[in-house]
Amino acid sequence: MNTCEKPTRALAEFIAGLRYEDIPPEVIDYAKDLMADALSGALAGMVFAKKECGWIKGVVDEFGGNPMSTVWQTGEKTSTSCAALANATMGHTVIPISAASCTAVRP
Repeated sequence: MNTCEKPTRALAEFIAGLRYEDIPPEVIDYAKDLMADALSGALAGMVFAKKECGWIKGVVDEFGGNPMSTVWQTGEKTSTSCAALANATMGHTVIPISAASCTAVRP
């Protein structure tokens, strides 16, 4: 198979064959830092930008769906697409400085 013709398949096959032990430690550490920043940003959004985050919770509640995924900030279960929408929206409400602190509500 030519990876230029089917890049999605090539990527999926690479990931399917990847073992945790094959990932360099610095890549794992960086991924952990990114996840900590994402989670802290989303939680900070709920704390420091309640008004800005409140509307997205209303959208998620209205859409509902099959409760398969978790909204990080509230722990509630909703559809995968609604959880992704809520988590991403709330995570972009504040500007993370580091995993431990955030400042300023984004315009």
